[in-house]
Amino acid sequence: MLGYEWKPIKCAHCQTFGHEELNCREKEKVRKVWRVKLQVLFASEQLIHCQIICISSNKCFFITFVYGVNTIHGRQALWYDIQSISQSIRGPWCVIVDFNAVLYSGDRIGRDAVIIDRTLFNSLWHHEMGYTHVTYLPEGISDHTPVKVSLKSTPTIKTAFKFCDMWSLGPQFHTIFQHKLSKKYPGTTLQQHCAMLKGLQGPLRKLNKDHFHDIHKQ
Repeated sequence: MLGYEWKPIKCAHCQTFGHEELNCREKEKVRKVWRVKLQVLFASEQLIHCQIICISSNKCFFITFVYGVNTIHGRQALWYDIQSISQSIRGPWCVIVDFNAVLYSGDRIGRDAVIIDRTLFNSLWHHEMGYTHVTYLPEGISDHTPVKVSLKSTPTIKTAFKFCDMWSLGPQFHTIFQHKLSKKYPGTTLQQHCAMLKGLQGPLRKLNKDHFHDIHKQ
């Protein structure tokens, strides 16, 4: 057995060295809890319509859970209820639904199993709730897939920089190029050229915004 004159302290909670579990900062973190107030506004044999208020943000939205019966006659009452609810909605609205109806007569003939659950949103939902991601989880004990609706920040999409010939007609085009060419960049010749071209992107985008954003009017 090896003996150590000094052995670093390891935290049993976060598994890192330098402190004990009693002084672990990770344990002090407070988990954010999404507190909501839910009220059932209407319920029938085929749907449950709810109003939800997020206490932290004070946002109000509506969710309707639908499970339609498998007969056309039985679903007539469902269509009437959904139409009545839609006329009273004055905010973001989400409908999580299985209508138990096919789009056409051959929709389920000779086909593999497909997801029959749907998630629908009105235009106010996209405007007020922002980017929404829907995940259909694996089936459980039934043939239905659990639906997870997540509100996320809008993903940023990086677009490739493209040079436009019309920029060469701009009043500051040559000045921008001369300024970047006169600067010294570190690295190899290739790295210097890459750094110079990358540095041109910002000024050229500003040139485009200042002088060419309304080119259709010019």
